[in-house]
Amino acid sequence: MPDFHFCILGSGSKGNACYVEADGEALLVDCGLSARTIGERLSEKNLDASKIGTVLLTHYHSDHIRGADVFLRRTGANVFATKDTLKRLPEEIQSGGRGFEVQPATQFEVGKMSVRAIPNSHDAPGTVSYSIAYLGRTFTIITDLGVANEHTHQAIAWSDVLVFESNHDLTMLEHGPYPWPLIRRIKSAGGHLSNEDSADAIKRSGSERMKLLVLAHLSEQNNSPEIALDTMKNAMRESSRLTKAKLMHAEPHDPSDVMEI
Repeated sequence: MPDFHFCILGSGSKGNACYVEADGEALLVDCGLSARTIGERLSEKNLDASKIGTVLLTHYHSDHIRGADVFLRRTGANVFATKDTLKRLPEEIQSGGRGFEVQPATQFEVGKMSVRAIPNSHDAPGTVSYSIAYLGRTFTIITDLGVANEHTHQAIAWSDVLVFESNHDLTMLEHGPYPWPLIRRIKSAGGHLSNEDSADAIKRSGSERMKLLVLAHLSEQNNSPEIALDTMKNAMRESSRLTKAKLMHAEPHDPSDVMEI
């Protein structure tokens, strides 16, 4: 197995979690699935949950922290998150020397991996995404943002592998089943990126470094993999920098393959 690899355990409103391992040390980005489901999906891909010593939380919405309490209790893992997210965790974790506050736009070390917190525009205060670097290679996961800011564009440019939100098709959203207040929230600067917004960001900032782009957090009601992928493919064709990048999407209910970074 490669020395720096990842597996997306789930991506979407039903729960988010991503496993990243470097030279035998592993972490989770988000813990929005139950501890049981995380364990089952890791086992399905022959990944060892006991290697996970750290959980990085992006924000406090339930689809990103739903399983954190039980998972952290069972594993004894440390947790890194911004202040607004940490204070939603049990007091024993906050005060027990296992909870570490993350400052947006700063870098810190987790074992052999170097982690940078990327500020996001989202309606949960303190929302961040993460870039994880090891031996000159960088894996970045960016979801839950209403607009791509300059931090987003910088992170896109330095990534070898990028997991990036492509949440909704605007026409499907506006003519779908959601009530107008929810539609307005999703479309806002504190909401989620549309397929078109995501494609524009990649076309602007994707670099020759990028070898794999994974579209993530696709809405099951207001998007489809085919529409999201076609929108991104069209944008990537217009950029000479992205001709070698592979494109795929993350499934909401099934783990991805274990992939090298």
